[in-house]
Amino acid sequence: MSSAASGRPEGPPTRIGVRAVPDWLDLVAHHVAGTDYGVVQITVHGSRVVQVDWTQRARFAANATARNEE
Repeated sequence: MSSAASGRPEGPPTRIGVRAVPDWLDLVAHHVAGTDYGVVQITVHGSRVVQVDWTQRARFAANATARNEE
């Protein structure tokens, strides 16, 4: 499988046949794995990833009761 087909950018090999993983890819993987509900957004300028934003949501059960307000 080519790197274009796998979604990984081509880069200089670190060992024979092994390509370096960019820092941004590790960051995206970390936030995707650690988020139950949310968004991971990648910003690209000039074919380069320049920013990664993430938002995590807190979800509550639909049957949860509201607190009584006085």
